[in-house]
Amino acid sequence: YFSCRETAPQSVGWPREPVADTVNVSVMTQHEAILTNARAVARASQDMVGKASINPDCLSNLAQTISEQYGLLVENVRKCADSPGSEPLRDATNQLADPCSELVRTSAVVQSNPKDTISRRELSDHAKGVAQAVHHIVQSLQNSSQGTAACIEAVTVIHGITGDLDTMAMFARSGTLDNPGEPFSTHRENILGTAKKLVENTKQLVAGAASDQQQLKNAAIAAQGTIIGLAEAVK
Repeated sequence: YFSCRETAPQSVGWPREPVADTVNVSVMTQHEAILTNARAVARASQDMVGKASINPDCLSNLAQTISEQYGLLVENVRKCADSPGSEPLRDATNQLADPCSELVRTSAVVQSNPKDTISRRELSDHAKGVAQAVHHIVQSLQNSSQGTAACIEAVTVIHGITGDLDTMAMFARSGTLDNPGEPFSTHRENILGTAKKLVENTKQLVAGAASDQQQLKNAAIAAQGTIIGLAEAVK
């Protein structure tokens, strides 16, 4: 298996280098792949600690898994290198290299001499370092996708609003919502004002998509609130 230190520069030093045979996938899909790789590294590192004393012969396979998953992790990080806010993710991926390499190196020592308590203690310490580094990767993913997550939540809310309006339209067609004492003109200005505000929210969403995740998140939340207000005005 190869050294994680040799793979690490691909996530930081060469972030803009094209990745061969890259398919056009969404940022969320790329983030899910990165999360899968990071969790696989963390799981294998914890398995090493458990197997060190009861089944040390398994350590080489686990070391291979860590090396392979870290390589895939770096490859997936490179694929989303152009995404806004990806630099902390690249840094976190780079910081995972050293504890992974030390863990793999120490596992070979433990496998050759399972009764070496000092090496087993070092193995446990390096596994903790891997867990902490993986935690930083997860945090980076959460911070770099908060705007996308807010957009997804807004879409879910809009679907619910659409269903409410469909139900309201059904009652309106049946005549059960007629209110002769309250003409449409009473609500027209409110609807018009809210619709204009929604146009501005949409412009902010476009700007946020080209900017950072925090701005995108704020724009998505604002648009969601405006759409809710517009739906209420229409009702």
